[in-house]
Amino acid sequence: MTRLKPLKVAKTAEEVLHQVMLELLYPAVLGAVLFEGLKVWRMGAGSVAVFAGHASTFDHLLALKCTLVALTIWFYGCDYTYIVLTRQFEVAFFWYDCAFLAGLYMTFVCMRLDEADIGRIPESWAISSLFALFFVGYGGWDFFEFGRAKGIAARTFYWKVIAWEAASFLAFIALTPVAVAYPHSELVAAILTLVLLFVTLRFFHLVREKRVVAA
Repeated sequence: MTRLKPLKVAKTAEEVLHQVMLELLYPAVLGAVLFEGLKVWRMGAGSVAVFAGHASTFDHLLALKCTLVALTIWFYGCDYTYIVLTRQFEVAFFWYDCAFLAGLYMTFVCMRLDEADIGRIPESWAISSLFALFFVGYGGWDFFEFGRAKGIAARTFYWKVIAWEAASFLAFIALTPVAVAYPHSELVAAILTLVLLFVTLRFFHLVREKRVVAA
């Protein structure tokens, strides 16, 4: 007796775009950014000649840039995980993610990581503005997620996310005019790095919470 082969269910457009984003676009961009980050970290390690038994030539601006690069990669790594945990992916989310990836690339450009520009202060106003725009986009995404969330736990979680996004947006948008007024200030770049640290730490904890909500 011939067994009938099970019919293959065609993937929806949302499922295809989710797969393309997770398996192709996001890993490719993150990989390229990580490669650039490794080059900067290598320069940072090379600036500390004390490892070779010589006097230290520690470059604090380069160390600041290394930290900013690490935090940005960590932030977008959390974003990637957040997308992985998004069970109901919409077509609009794909375009959101494309915009976020473009923002990631522009953020790295504004850090001035090329060897010719490595000694220049990052464009803090542009980086702060890009992160503020990120939170505007993410706010729209999570308001939609909140609207279709079922259960008290899921709705409570999305309120936490929206509150974090609102607070992060206000922090970055408040920093932008200061960075515009003092475009060559290393202190402003350090404050930006500190803000990004706290924002990313909170993002990391929210992603861990989403693992439970998405289970």
